[in-house]
Amino acid sequence: MDGAILYVYKYCDPFGFEVPARKAYYKSINVPLLHLEDVYSAGTIGQLRTRIQAFLEMIVDADPQFKSPISAFLKRVRGIRRF
Repeated sequence: MDGAILYVYKYCDPFGFEVPARKAYYKSINVPLLHLEDVYSAGTIGQLRTRIQAFLEMIVDADPQFKSPISAFLKRVRGIRRF
């Protein structure tokens, strides 16, 4: 696994309690993790897109020999303004 995204709804306590354990698990197996907490609103789509794109770029840039579908995905997404 090249990376993981942990997306949690803000104020959703049942899933919020699991976040520290999940973060610790991914850290223990050396997998980069992006933790996103959102209010589930269309107004935050731009911010989420930017954070996810930066996370994917970080994973790809960490290893210049990295070959995966993420590289192809990033090439397509970099020029897109809207999803």
